[in-house]
Amino acid sequence: RRALEDAFESGADTQNAVNEIVTPYTLTSYAKDALKNYVPQLRRTYNASELEDDHPVRFTNRGFRIDHSGERAYEFCWRVPQAGRGNAFWIPLRINPEQESLWFD
Repeated sequence: RRALEDAFESGADTQNAVNEIVTPYTLTSYAKDALKNYVPQLRRTYNASELEDDHPVRFTNRGFRIDHSGERAYEFCWRVPQAGRGNAFWIPLRINPEQESLWFD
């Protein structure tokens, strides 16, 4: 959240500029990549001039995977990679019924 706010408030409008701001943060490469993609879009695509206090943090789907199967008790599961181990574990997710249609997209 702090990295998002700092990158946005700096006026960074390129991936390289955002990268220089978020590099010192202890974040996964996935989170940094998400910020590098998203922060420039906030101004260029969405014409944002400020962030609301509850502005959501957006992630890329690189390294983050949700799997769906109607054959399981928990239809949606999150694949969590274990860095340096070459394997992953799965966490079952309970989906908010009001948002379930969004998950199929």
